[in-house]
Amino acid sequence: MVIRIIRTGFVLLLACSLVWALVLAWWADRLHTPSPRDMLLYMALLPLALLGGYALLRAFIDGLRYPAVPAAAPQPAISAQTSTPPEQLRPALWRPLKASFVHTAQGAGVAQLRNALEAGRRPGPDPQLRDADGFPVFAGRVEALDCDDLAARLDTLASRIGAAPIHQPAIVRALAILEHALPDILAALDEAPTESSATATLAPRLCWFVPQSWPSHCFPMLEAWLLEHREVLEHPPGEIRIVPAASTAELLQVLFGEHPADAGSAPLLVMAAESSLAEDVILGWEHAGTLFNAHNQHGRIPGEAAAALLFGPPRCDPADDIGAARMAEAVRDRRPAPPGTHNSTKDETLSSVRSRAMSQAQLQPEQIGVVIGDIDHRAASAVEVFTALGDEFGHLDPSTDVLALGAGCGDTGIVAPLLALALASELATQDARPALCLFAQDSIDRAAVVVTPAPARPLS
Repeated sequence: MVIRIIRTGFVLLLACSLVWALVLAWWADRLHTPSPRDMLLYMALLPLALLGGYALLRAFIDGLRYPAVPAAAPQPAISAQTSTPPEQLRPALWRPLKASFVHTAQGAGVAQLRNALEAGRRPGPDPQLRDADGFPVFAGRVEALDCDDLAARLDTLASRIGAAPIHQPAIVRALAILEHALPDILAALDEAPTESSATATLAPRLCWFVPQSWPSHCFPMLEAWLLEHREVLEHPPGEIRIVPAASTAELLQVLFGEHPADAGSAPLLVMAAESSLAEDVILGWEHAGTLFNAHNQHGRIPGEAAAALLFGPPRCDPADDIGAARMAEAVRDRRPAPPGTHNSTKDETLSSVRSRAMSQAQLQPEQIGVVIGDIDHRAASAVEVFTALGDEFGHLDPSTDVLALGAGCGDTGIVAPLLALALASELATQDARPALCLFAQDSIDRAAVVVTPAPARPLS
């Protein structure tokens, strides 16, 4: 604070000195002898007027660069289960995370994603997409996708089963990304029933989250496409659900949407894929004023990704599953208003869910080894995350221990929470320290999840 006051005073003194020097030089050139009125007007009032004008001009420019976010539309009433903190409803639950698969613009696999985020790699100008002014759109593109071949196979499948074909480029790209990882995903699912005698007789469940923008008439085609891939499995999923999800909070709620089950619970595979790299999506974002470009530095950067997580049954005792990282039950809440509205900078919703998640997991801030957020390049989200962390996490390096998924991959929609959990599981296991996930990309919903490393195997 003292340094800031000294710096501001120095700048003001420098500006006044410059004005005084110019005025004195002007008087000397005209051989003018100033009167007391001239001294008051030029040596006092003129510098103050210039400084006041500068302050007003800067406030006006900041108003153009950082426009206020319009007030959110009235939100529907949420159920008691959503609005009440999970830890007040029942004892904390844990889900063992058996396997994870990711494919993003920064590469396939959690290791490549981590290296890219720690190196600060960012989406660049896209070689194909252009905005309305003809300039390249910044985007996180997954390379080497054969979308034409997949589109032809989807048309053939639609004709064979008599379903409506899928012609939306964004959906085709998302399926193409998911198809890259699908063999490994299904192989892990095939091995899940034989991991222990407790789950040997139960077929695993598969929950496929899709964006709410995907039309429901595409769902029969999605299921048929997935069934073609699962036919090679020795233990196919006993249940397949395609669930439209609007937010991270909805997705996280599904993971713990049931009470603690006994040892007979089936494993759960959760997967999602989304792409916004299509001309119609870009035009829609630009028309809505949410696209990042030269005129809107605080817009969203399009991205695309696919991810899948294989969970064991929920446990009250995290030590029941040795050899697997464990995800604590998510703590969720909602901001009273989106960032950018009146008094939004004082909102402490994210700080609250962070504290409750840490308390639920019975951890202290100094035990956390890494923080993973779904935030992107926008300063407001970063400020909210670092404010929520506060001084208690001063042991973390902001450049390497606080990772921003959106900054490296662009806006990946509902895939972002799965990417964060997969990355947290990998880092917690490698570093043998718990990881904290903070979700602040949504305008209203806020959530926090703690992921702890696998417990050590007992010495024989």
